[in-house]
Amino acid sequence: MSVIAISAEAQWMPVGGGVQGEPVKKEVLPQIRDDETSRDSNGNINALVVYQGELYAAGSFKTAGGKKASNIARWNGKEWLPVGNGIQGSMITALCVYKNELYATGLFDKAGNIAVRNIARWKW
Repeated sequence: MSVIAISAEAQWMPVGGGVQGEPVKKEVLPQIRDDETSRDSNGNINALVVYQGELYAAGSFKTAGGKKASNIARWNGKEWLPVGNGIQGSMITALCVYKNELYATGLFDKAGNIAVRNIARWKW
């Protein structure tokens, strides 16, 4: 059995030059709210994937299990945890694992503190 060491240095990284498209207007996506006090939406989950033994959920939400989690969170079997500083923008539409790295795509311009264009990878 192999053991994967989790580094405290994990971070979001850009993927090439990213991808670009037309910005999505809020009136096209009424379920997305910038206002954290909005009571008519609990957010959306658009993608699920298992990565390094944990379930990752992504979409358009601000919290998971009562903890701040900007559009992406992970379930370790007991509790929801944030994934770094999350991903800032409208939403994450898909997740996948490629060569033991987690990739997120969607409509966003920042992953953690890194400027990206709609695609980012989580690197341990």
